[in-house]
Amino acid sequence: MLEKKNLTDLAESFSRFEIECGMFHVKISGVKVWQYIRNDIYDLHLRMIYGFFDGSGLQKITGIEDKNRYKVWDRMKDKLMYNQTFIGRRDVLIFASARKVMDNNYKYRDVYTDIIDKKLEQSHYLLDVTRLPQASPNLIHIDIERFKKNKGITDEVINISKEEFENKIIRPIEIYYDIQLNNNHRRQILVLLQKRLEKRKSLAAYYSYILEKSRPKIILIVGVSFEMAVLCAVAKRRNIPVVVLQHGEITSTEPIYNSQKRINISTYPDYFFVFSELERKRGKFMIPSSRVIPVGYPELDDYIKNTKSGKAEKEKKEILIISCVDENLLKFTRELADKIDGTKYRIVYKLHPVEYGNWKKAYGSYLLHPNIDVAGDKSKIIYDFFMDAEWVLGMQSTCLYEATAFDVKIAIVDSPFKRDYEEFFELGRANLISSVDDFLGIIDQKNVNSMASTAWFENNSMERVQRAIDDIIASNIKGC
Repeated sequence: MLEKKNLTDLAESFSRFEIECGMFHVKISGVKVWQYIRNDIYDLHLRMIYGFFDGSGLQKITGIEDKNRYKVWDRMKDKLMYNQTFIGRRDVLIFASARKVMDNNYKYRDVYTDIIDKKLEQSHYLLDVTRLPQASPNLIHIDIERFKKNKGITDEVINISKEEFENKIIRPIEIYYDIQLNNNHRRQILVLLQKRLEKRKSLAAYYSYILEKSRPKIILIVGVSFEMAVLCAVAKRRNIPVVVLQHGEITSTEPIYNSQKRINISTYPDYFFVFSELERKRGKFMIPSSRVIPVGYPELDDYIKNTKSGKAEKEKKEILIISCVDENLLKFTRELADKIDGTKYRIVYKLHPVEYGNWKKAYGSYLLHPNIDVAGDKSKIIYDFFMDAEWVLGMQSTCLYEATAFDVKIAIVDSPFKRDYEEFFELGRANLISSVDDFLGIIDQKNVNSMASTAWFENNSMERVQRAIDDIIASNIKGC
């Protein structure tokens, strides 16, 4: 087995493996399949094999289902206004994420696309797979199953030859990494591949239908899931540029940002809108760097511009810990709760949205403690927590980047992900700590940098987004 010193080494070796073994050209059932399963193989298999991820210590996490607080008028709008059947021409399509926050009127909005939806000058739709009441007048509910039923489309029946699967997918991985995948890994990869191939054509038919009716000039997406990868492929055939809005860190530990060379594959987006110049330089994208455009983060920029600064005086200072679904961070939190002076400090453990459901059953032994308050609902945005916090702690999260824009002290717990925060340490914006005692040693220091910084996020974000969209549309029209 090849020795891997850290996750960055593994991500870089994975990119070399893809290129050297020609994985992007591998066909099964006539389809270049690697682009549809590569992220899953890396995240769920190689990271586990090399000991960088092990979910066995945590019980199964289930998210909480949102209650649809629909009124009669909401249901009528679903059928009459937000119905995909009535979709018409628009210049821009925005595909929303599942990351929602709820306002006082039980209306939801997507934190990654909401400001763009509200302020974009071009005509557009906001397409969303979640069936939640939202205030956007541009909303279209995605309903792929209803489309398939109405059109009489069924998923393909795919029977993959075990021999072909072993020869084209499993064997190259095993030879390159000098490992042997066990039967459980093999079965999981085969089932995943088969399901993706079975759904691919019906998904492509759906997106072709949406693009034919709307005729957009540009498409904005959040992340490159399997569904969005299929959308990219369909859009490329129609010469419609696809832009990914940054929603997480441009990390050295993920394959999508660590290509060792530029590769033209149909499922990869045409542009990335990233938070800053630092993020653009850090990533190794499959596309030219001129197509990676620093625009900031509209949600953060809008919040800062419209929220009064200054912390309210509180009886106890708040230590905000950002969950990353990691047992080591839970152990750290529990030890800190045991050792901290509860008369001076209050720990707020901010759950990841996927943990909102059964956290008490899964994490109770760590978090049910008099010095810990657990936060996990969709009625409060993370920035509200930053406004109240003295310290922000975490291991890996985009929220650690967002925290730099607030007057908070930041500490990052040592882990394989620390390399993604090197600029934090170099610029003195965060402290790297390896233990609870390390943190307690600096907790009351006055010289820890807590000054808000814009180094990781461009300002005037929506203006930058608008200008970039205008330029892409104009250049694409000229290139036709």
